[in-house]
Amino acid sequence: MNKNELISVVAEKAGLSKTDAAKAVDAVFDGIEASLKEHGEFRNVGFGTFHVVKRAASVGRNPRTGEEINIPESKQVKNRIHFDLRPVDDSRDAELARLHDRPFVLVATTRPETMLGDTAVAVHPDDPRYKHLHGKFVKHPFIPDRRMPIVCDDICVDMEFGTGAVKITPAHDPNDYAVGERHNLEFINILNDDGTLNENAGEKFKVSMRTS
Repeated sequence: MNKNELISVVAEKAGLSKTDAAKAVDAVFDGIEASLKEHGEFRNVGFGTFHVVKRAASVGRNPRTGEEINIPESKQVKNRIHFDLRPVDDSRDAELARLHDRPFVLVATTRPETMLGDTAVAVHPDDPRYKHLHGKFVKHPFIPDRRMPIVCDDICVDMEFGTGAVKITPAHDPNDYAVGERHNLEFINILNDDGTLNENAGEKFKVSMRTS
C-alpha cells in the first residue's frame, strides 16, 4: 500500500473527503516525525514501535579503487511490528512447513534501489524458519545468472525484524560491507561514475555512461 492508497482507505473508513483524509494522514506522519526528533521513539501499543538508532562512524573501502573512505556517523529510523498477521488457527509447524515448500526466500528491505548489487541473503543461525537453507544458494530475481549464498550471521540479522531474511549488498552499504568481509562475499559495484547503472546491474537495467 502506498500513501495515496492509505488516504483512500482512511477516507472510506472515516467518512472523509480525500482532501481531509490526506490532511489527517499527513498530520499522523508529522506527529510520528516530531516524536522521533524529540524522544527518539514512537510507540503505538498493538501496532509497533519506530525508534531512532545511531550508525557509528566507520571506515569502508571504495570497491573500485580499494581506497579507504571514512563513513560518518548517521541516524536512521527502524520499526518493529507488534502484531501477528498469521491466521489465529495457524500453527508454528504449519508456518515452517510452508517455508520448506516455498521455491523462494522472502526478504523485506528499505533499500530496494541497491537490490541489483545484492550478492547474498543473510539469516540468523538460530532461526528455525531457515535452518533447512543453511549453506544453500538462491538466484537473483532480476539477474538469474547471479548465484547468491545464504549465509548465517547473528550480527546483522534480527530474527524478529521483517521476515528474518536480509539481502546483502556489500559494495553499496557499510553494514553490508562488514557482512561481506565476514563471509568472503563478492563485492559488486553497479554504478558508473556518473551515477547510471553499469553492466553489473544486468542487461535489462544497465545504462551507457553519459558523455555530456
